[in-house]
Amino acid sequence: MVAEPTVVIDGPPPTTNTDLFVIKDGIPNPVEVDTNLTYSVFMANFGPDAATGVTLTDILPVSANFVSAIPTQGACNEVGGIVTCDIGDVGVGQSVQVDIVVTLTVTGLIVNIAQVFNNENDLTPANNITGDITQVVDGQVPPDTANLLITKDGFPDPVLINENLTYNVFIVNFGPNDATGVTMVMCKEIWRFPLEWGNGNKYGKNNQRRAFEVG
Repeated sequence: MVAEPTVVIDGPPPTTNTDLFVIKDGIPNPVEVDTNLTYSVFMANFGPDAATGVTLTDILPVSANFVSAIPTQGACNEVGGIVTCDIGDVGVGQSVQVDIVVTLTVTGLIVNIAQVFNNENDLTPANNITGDITQVVDGQVPPDTANLLITKDGFPDPVLINENLTYNVFIVNFGPNDATGVTMVMCKEIWRFPLEWGNGNKYGKNNQRRAFEVG
């Protein structure tokens, strides 16, 4: 005889929800043919629950020869031009980076696609996939070149009326040189006040937008 405890609840069983988010960029861009290009892939979990069994797949361009793939968590392997990374669990607010290095053999524009998967229900599946376009040139890359990437996500999503919504804004410079005088502008036509600004940077405002001096 064997007994197993069962939890009885009043209503439907609870659903575990996550909001995995992925962005990527190839650096340098433009890149010289027959040299290495690094795809930096960033993923984060905006919750409200932890993500388990997270997997990243990255489809390499046909003209790219795989060199390496190094994650900050988990392990990666490449088969037939597809990089697969078993990331494992990603907690709420946690981020993971994967750097994929390839060598490019043909000039022109190349496209790279990455996508993340997990076991739970994802509230915003549209931000689980991302792409990057890189220009491969025959000759040296101009010396004074920066490559800024900005992206943001709001969580929780969906959000209850009269409850707080947080926008996480990511600004990354993939180089090859430093970016100076960077300013971020956020439009507010559909915002509902009051708002709390959490970063302490200077900003100016008018009736339509706020401009943050990033540096």
